[in-house]
Amino acid sequence: MKIDLKNKTVWVVGASSGIGEGLIKQLSKENCKIVLSARRKNELERISLENNLHNQNSLILPLDISKNKTFKPAIETIISKFKSIDVLILNAGIAHKSYAEETLEEVDRRIMEVNFMGNIQLTKQVIPFLKSQNQATIAITSSILGEIGLPLVSTYCASKHAVNAYFESLRFELEKYKINISILSPGFINTQITKNSLTADGNTFNKNSVAQEKGMNANKCAKEMVKAIKNGKKRKKIGGLETFMPTVAYYFPSFFYWLMKKLHKLN
Repeated sequence: MKIDLKNKTVWVVGASSGIGEGLIKQLSKENCKIVLSARRKNELERISLENNLHNQNSLILPLDISKNKTFKPAIETIISKFKSIDVLILNAGIAHKSYAEETLEEVDRRIMEVNFMGNIQLTKQVIPFLKSQNQATIAITSSILGEIGLPLVSTYCASKHAVNAYFESLRFELEKYKINISILSPGFINTQITKNSLTADGNTFNKNSVAQEKGMNANKCAKEMVKAIKNGKKRKKIGGLETFMPTVAYYFPSFFYWLMKKLHKLN
């Protein structure tokens, strides 16, 4: 189910950096109305300015995905300005870098609250407005780690597995309303997500990974994501050779397990 973004209202949640910033750059070329949401208003303003957005075709709407009491007024603000929501892109997320047994409960809960609960609660509140359109889309940024598990990122992997299962299930329920769901799963993308990851006690990891630094450019990833949304893709993996990891894990589990232990230097 392809979609033309021209004159559509596209809400990007998690728009202040990395892939989200790339999405705004790509969407600014589509002649659509863009709503930019994230916690950091100053970054949203910078991105809006750099992409020549203005009051007629954009809205800066600060939002914390973990605070669902703010969702209703945010939605009302969008409807008041643009009269519709046609595409919801859920890109907000947080990661961690820590051994599972050492990770504090509040860190586990924080990751699940942002990556899973926040995204699904916002989605449920937006669905009635998507139903009122002739055609609409929900796009969720998942990860190739939503299909496999790796060491030191157990809760992150769990949150992305949950995202995949939830939105796959939701797709069946919304198809009759001509609402497509695109589950977009990046591999290693050159962003700050690893550097901004939480440690076991909730501090910032503050160190990037080699895989991340050598990964696909965030703007290129965003371009592929917008293309997948326009083409009505149900699922799309984006990245390099690492996107084949789930396939290798499925068909050659013993080899995959051995390889991951070697790469992560686990005894």
